Amino acid sequence: MLSSIRLNDFQRKLIHIISIIMVLIIAIGVRINYINQKEGLHIDEVMSIMISRYSPQWHAPWISGSGSDVKERCFWNDASLTQAVSDIKKLHADNRDRPHTNLYYSLLRLCFVGVSSFDLKQTIWRGCLLNIILFLISFLFFFKMLQLLFKDDWLPQTICMLFAFCNVGAISNSLLLRTYQLQETCLITFTYFVVKILYNGINNNRLILLSIVTALTLLSGYFAATYVLMSYGILLLYHGKNSVKIIIFAFIFSLFLSQLLYTNFFCGFSCGRAGEGYRALFSIEIFNNIWNAICNTYRLLNEYLFSYHIVIIAFFLTMIIVPFLIFRHIIVLNKNIIITLGIVSISLVWSIGNMFLANWKDLRYISAVFPLIALISMCFIVSIRRWRKIQLCSCCIILMLVLCGFKTKIPYLYKELSTLKTLLGQYKNKPVYCVDNDICVLCNLIQYCNDEQIYHKVNQLTDIPKLSSILIFTNKKYDDMKMLWHSDKEGCYLHEK
Repeated sequence: MLSSIRLNDFQRKLIHIISIIMVLIIAIGVRINYINQKEGLHIDEVMSIMISRYSPQWHAPWISGSGSDVKERCFWNDASLTQAVSDIKKLHADNRDRPHTNLYYSLLRLCFVGVSSFDLKQTIWRGCLLNIILFLISFLFFFKMLQLLFKDDWLPQTICMLFAFCNVGAISNSLLLRTYQLQETCLITFTYFVVKILYNGINNNRLILLSIVTALTLLSGYFAATYVLMSYGILLLYHGKNSVKIIIFAFIFSLFLSQLLYTNFFCGFSCGRAGEGYRALFSIEIFNNIWNAICNTYRLLNEYLFSYHIVIIAFFLTMIIVPFLIFRHIIVLNKNIIITLGIVSISLVWSIGNMFLANWKDLRYISAVFPLIALISMCFIVSIRRWRKIQLCSCCIILMLVLCGFKTKIPYLYKELSTLKTLLGQYKNKPVYCVDNDICVLCNLIQYCNDEQIYHKVNQLTDIPKLSSILIFTNKKYDDMKMLWHSDKEGCYLHEK
């Protein structure tokens, strides 16, 4: 075995610890570097802040006022822990955002204890700090899972950890003030406890822990429900009839805990977004939608995880060839390879399912399982351990792929929005009229409001008073006005009149 050449046990463990710490330092350093480059918030991130703060402006009529008034109504205005606890209690009852639960919003609210006014850069750092903490938990349980599956194969484990947490998709989870980093953490932790039960059997303590982690995973996002159901299905198949009742009880208990932690938990399965998913399931174009979901999954994996078409083709070939080699007795059949292939397969099916159900075919809906899909590298490297030179070459190739992956543009930095901030600063003496009924569009403007500048909300262009020298922020382009700024991606335009 490559990792044991000319090394005694102490040396191997020391190198193992040092290599994993180095990967951790690299992964944190890369995230901090990109957090520092982040210059704006996506509309969903602004809504995360408004929801977690339990802003009265959420879904309420817009009130005209100065920039400082607008930010005070939408963002932080009370630094006390008492207010944070009050907001979390309200979130527990109803977060006013049915497609999501209260868990992430509650954690985000705690991160802003001590903050009484909105500052964009401070908000980015505090929100991303929560993501870094969650990432550290992901890293820990992923490492524990590798230890459980593959013991002390230090070189393959190091390469796998690097591939799992230094790909563009996984890094992007830490840059977005949304629930997706939390979902990555919960899915990895949940998978670890499932693997532990597969390896060590069922007992009361493990099932209680599994139920608690299952509840947190379900609360990390409703999409996680399908991953949880598939995993519980594997537990039922593996442990047979003798454990059916106790596994089903653990799942039901997790649902009870989910309801206990969020009063409106089950409402998310019947909200508008859920209805859109159900309609997709029963659509006459279901097979075409499935094919599109597969294509979109392939596109996102190729762009943000594997970087090259040839690599993703090799990935799928590995998923086919490794079981074939096991069948032909070229590779020894063992539990760790089977479980690893199972985790990767469930993650792929989950990704395709999300692309099928989601309205927007965006990276964030599947990036939570990128570290779990990256487990295929471990499976491949360990499978060829008898061919040491090939194994070493494979490790080098995977390392190169990690480095080459950064040719892909890191998402969620929103540097293009910084121009809007500059323009509002240059024209801060002019009032701004927002022509739109959609709070989503207004979220792009709210984060850049100047304290002394006056902001008005009107439903249509004709409602603007006959004034000269004003700015108009809208979701439409007007040819008879001078356009100062636009974002096609966000669907926003800033005009001067």
